[in-house]
Amino acid sequence: MADRRIRCAMLQLCATILFACTGSSGADPDQKNAADQQRFVREALLNQLGISEPLVFDVPQNTRSLTVTVVGEPAQIYALASLRTADGVEHVGWDEKKPPGPALDYFYRQEHVCHFPGRLRQCPRLGTYTLIYPNRPDQKLPAGTTSLRVSSEKAGSAHVHFFLSETSKANFLHLNFFTVSRQSTPVDTKRLARKIQDIFDQAEIQIAIDNEVALHDSSFSDLTNLAAPKLRPSGAPTDPEETPNGGPAKLALLGHQRLPLSSALNIYLVDSFGGHGTKALSLGTPGPPLPSSYYFGVFVERSSDYDAMARLSAHEIAHFLGLDHPTRWSASDAIYRDGLVSGPDIVTNLMGSGSELTEAQMNVMRRSPLLKPN
Repeated sequence: MADRRIRCAMLQLCATILFACTGSSGADPDQKNAADQQRFVREALLNQLGISEPLVFDVPQNTRSLTVTVVGEPAQIYALASLRTADGVEHVGWDEKKPPGPALDYFYRQEHVCHFPGRLRQCPRLGTYTLIYPNRPDQKLPAGTTSLRVSSEKAGSAHVHFFLSETSKANFLHLNFFTVSRQSTPVDTKRLARKIQDIFDQAEIQIAIDNEVALHDSSFSDLTNLAAPKLRPSGAPTDPEETPNGGPAKLALLGHQRLPLSSALNIYLVDSFGGHGTKALSLGTPGPPLPSSYYFGVFVERSSDYDAMARLSAHEIAHFLGLDHPTRWSASDAIYRDGLVSGPDIVTNLMGSGSELTEAQMNVMRRSPLLKPN
């Protein structure tokens, strides 16, 4: 009888362990589907021009956003050559008989600006590219057959991650705070989160802290290997965004190693950015909703001024959710506007020098797949 009870207990223990390993807490955060989200991965084969064949898929009813993340070679620039929604509207309009490589090279490496020709506002990136659509108030995402083409500088292949987020009350943004510091004084992350919440209240986005991690043994407390783009680039060329081999990208991979099962957005509080003049940065505009990506994270220089630190944090988190600066200047001083805020509002806007958001900006932020129902 005792042996039978032991065997039963062992079976119950094994069943408990199996359930825990297969439940949501044990799933790969890059692979699991949220309750309000469909996701799948396709392979894109790019021809000699650097354009893929159409990837065709269905958008369900009541979908609030389509998020596309293209993961390819770290040294190649990626963007979309086409996005055709179910109403027949083509949102990019790139000529499929024309190689996109020269345009990608020109805007990224010469103009140092986050831009690709066409009607769709998108930010080409090295290695991993992300788009959240719609990203303007006048855009629609109708249900039905939808297609896209990936573009790059040369032939090859890439994996395309699709996220189809339902229209639901998804307003919780989960965060992990990493203190990457040589200083003994801890950062009061709960106080910081409350002040970020004060800014995000206007967008009805609720902040939730999932984890707090100290990385005192890290060599990344001073992030010195930056692309460090400026609004008006001068001197030696810089990348318009951070690169896969930069210090922030390496720290992002270290953070994922420390919390491999978390899907919350990682916020890194560092001692400094090595005198670059940078106080904070986001690894995407928008960033990829892939926790294992080298572009998954936001970085903020720690400070005793919690109001300033919260505004910088909110600004960079908003970048990751899809907001750009109201105005960007290229290396040749060409001006690119986001179309979501203009005029005197730029000064008081969160993506300018203030903390306010327009209705159009809040609409974009709430479409991010990182927002969850709870």
